[in-house]
Amino acid sequence: MEESLKGSKILKVTGIIMAVFGAYVLSLGVMMTKGAEFFRMLGREAPEGSEAVAFIVSVGGAFVIISAIIQIIIGVLGFRWSARYDKAPALFKIGLVLVILQVLSLLSNFKINNIIALILSGFYMYGAYLNKQGARRSKSGFD
Repeated sequence: MEESLKGSKILKVTGIIMAVFGAYVLSLGVMMTKGAEFFRMLGREAPEGSEAVAFIVSVGGAFVIISAIIQIIIGVLGFRWSARYDKAPALFKIGLVLVILQVLSLLSNFKINNIIALILSGFYMYGAYLNKQGARRSKSGFD
């Protein structure tokens, strides 16, 4: 039984870290949208073009908020489903999508936080892979 739970700890740890970072990013997204509202409140006193900037920042903030919520959900799923072999294929697919998205993000914007996100996504996918392999061994009787 212990042999087939290899990916569980990895999924739990990466799930917690992803949820915490997701909460942090969520707070940044809320601050972005609140900053955009400040520009709108300036009204006539605002410099020319500030309405367009406020719109762009609020749309960006909305995307950041949506992204953070998805990251929190994925982190919680990784934590909650870490010991469930029936969920290992789904977690693996989620991890694969995360890795692909992080690679694309890294190619478009090379920052340290994107590197960290790629590493976390890789560990998430690896933990799901180990659980998936454990599920195969359990079903075939090699446990």
